[in-house]
Amino acid sequence: MGTVKRLTNEWVMTQWSQQWESKEFSTSDVKKFFPSLGDFKKHMWKSGCWFWMTTSMVLGRLPLNGSYVGKCNDEVESEMCDCGCEVPETIDHFIFDCPKYDHLRLGWRWSHYKDPVKRHKWVASKLVEMRSFMTKTKRFDDKSSSKKTT
Repeated sequence: MGTVKRLTNEWVMTQWSQQWESKEFSTSDVKKFFPSLGDFKKHMWKSGCWFWMTTSMVLGRLPLNGSYVGKCNDEVESEMCDCGCEVPETIDHFIFDCPKYDHLRLGWRWSHYKDPVKRHKWVASKLVEMRSFMTKTKRFDDKSSSKKTT
């Protein structure tokens, strides 16, 4: 039985790794935060950071006006962030650039990274802190009232 489990696990991990590296998967929002399957397994899978906000962020499904969810929501009047910057409210704008939340980003070490890849990798390694940041913004209070954020 142990041999069957081990061989099955090896086969599944090989298939998963091949899919992760495939070109079809290369445009995924997940790969912005976790360029390799090893990064994903280390920072999200094994660490148990499965909070709805961080998982939605990584999947590109946070309920923001300029994101996938906002574009599919008939109630959203504009894609633009209400911070006054006249830019769409995307995950990257929300996390890194929105001036409304600068005070909550004080001390973040990603600020010296200009390269977006390094910024996303930094965020991926700090998912618990990102959950705290998103909670403090109160941006998702009305969205999370029916969701569990254990």
